[in-house]
Amino acid sequence: MYSIDQNNLESSSKKPTHRALYKFCSRHSEELDLEVGDLIQVLKEFDDSWTEGINLRTNQRGIFPSSMIINIDQQLDVSELIDESNDFVAPEYFQLIFLGSIEIDRYKGKEVLDESIQKITLRVRDRCDYQAKSIHCLLKISETGIRIYNRIRLEDNERNDSIEIDPNNEQLRNELSRMKPVYCFALVQITFCGYQIQNDRHYFAFITRHPFDQQRFACHVFENIEIDQLRTSTVNSQERLRKLYASNEARKACEAVGRAFHCFYNRFVQISTN
Repeated sequence: MYSIDQNNLESSSKKPTHRALYKFCSRHSEELDLEVGDLIQVLKEFDDSWTEGINLRTNQRGIFPSSMIINIDQQLDVSELIDESNDFVAPEYFQLIFLGSIEIDRYKGKEVLDESIQKITLRVRDRCDYQAKSIHCLLKISETGIRIYNRIRLEDNERNDSIEIDPNNEQLRNELSRMKPVYCFALVQITFCGYQIQNDRHYFAFITRHPFDQQRFACHVFENIEIDQLRTSTVNSQERLRKLYASNEARKACEAVGRAFHCFYNRFVQISTN
């Protein structure tokens, strides 16, 4: 299609026109590797929905699917990336306490999670009246990403604090469809996740890459909710919640992210082989 001569590329003429929206791994010599947030100079767009360009991070030139990039001036709400209408499997729901986020300089590793959890928990424990200020969240995890909802706001909207966390609960699905999540992370932004126990407390944490700056990362930390902390108004709903949370929610959320990546990979393979 074209000859690649890296030595003849003049740096002065390399001006970014687009950003990489998704990660793309090349499978042929003429294809170009992309990471989320890479600055791209588009050279030519083809009729078959492929594009030729230069990755200004790696100084490499090649072709890639046009859907992998967006115009550099386009402002995109990350929640727009998550379209759950075509999910292969039903999303999973988990109730956890959100402790906070911290910017980090590495994108993966158990040690990174250890350090992040320790820093955030120390910061949280220093706050007055921790239990009153803790943020109860509802995590919705699917193969397209993680949505985080404010549990209290969800209950206030329904004026009913006994709404069940059950994917088959129509009341829950209807309410979430009307609410905008507090935070929203596309699966392609998540670089690492883990489940850990520190000082007899159970934590779930995951690391994300900034959608438009591939050198910036953040770790988001959640704590498991004890049975006696669960918000409930009736004996019946309390009994249901006791059964629902008999196993550890932090561990289950971590496993759900693993299943989401597995489904995402299977979809990618299916699309690539069609």
